[in-house]
Amino acid sequence: MEVKVSTRGRKGMLKKSIRVYSNDPASPVTTLTMKGTVEIELGLDKTYLRLHDLEIGKTQENRIQIVAKSLKGLSFGAVDSGNPDVVASIVWDKDAKGQRTPFLEVKVTPTKLGRLSRTVKVATNRENPKELVLRISGEVSGDLTIQPKSITFYGRNDNKPQERFITVSSKKKSFKVVSAKDTKGELKTKVQAIEKDKQYKITVSPPENISKNFSTKLTVTTNHPDQPTLEIPIHVRIPKPRPLPKKPGVGLKKK
Repeated sequence: MEVKVSTRGRKGMLKKSIRVYSNDPASPVTTLTMKGTVEIELGLDKTYLRLHDLEIGKTQENRIQIVAKSLKGLSFGAVDSGNPDVVASIVWDKDAKGQRTPFLEVKVTPTKLGRLSRTVKVATNRENPKELVLRISGEVSGDLTIQPKSITFYGRNDNKPQERFITVSSKKKSFKVVSAKDTKGELKTKVQAIEKDKQYKITVSPPENISKNFSTKLTVTTNHPDQPTLEIPIHVRIPKPRPLPKKPGVGLKKK
């Protein structure tokens, strides 16, 4: 029996158990336990950094310890983030045990709303690894929030109107919703202030006599300096009519 254990992303003590099933009545299940210590020649204490509460212009700082089996003769070359909103550098400081240790210091200052995905690469003077890689991700939120994130209408609009409600709110700055229009011009919208300069409600309804499925985007225009437009996807789905049940005896052939 051959067993392979992956040590990727692991360090320190490692313990794995494997159950082996057989037709031996005396011992149908046998457990194989493997123990060991994963030693890192050179690497980052964390290879992935997930950031929360990111805001435009607000800097978040993080330090990731660089772990090495031996620090003797260790040096670093270029530190590249590939984007000006991430500044990274190597700093030497004391670790939890009071020993002088290298850290990768990362400062993230978002400049755009939406998903943030960056990669920081650090060159080393070692053959393995020649570079250390840190991946960074997060979601950059602005002052304005829009809920829900998407809307789906089901069924026709013949008998009674269908309505959905969107709320646009501000956490800090005063603002105003100027308009709310979809790209295809087929939706009916109405903007109403719930709390002036702080929160607005947008009522959305699909067109009457809908005959087919369609998707569009609702663009909300504001006078906010950082978020002049917000978008929300909207889908209209018309279910296919169910086939009528066949009458008894229809389609049967007499033998």
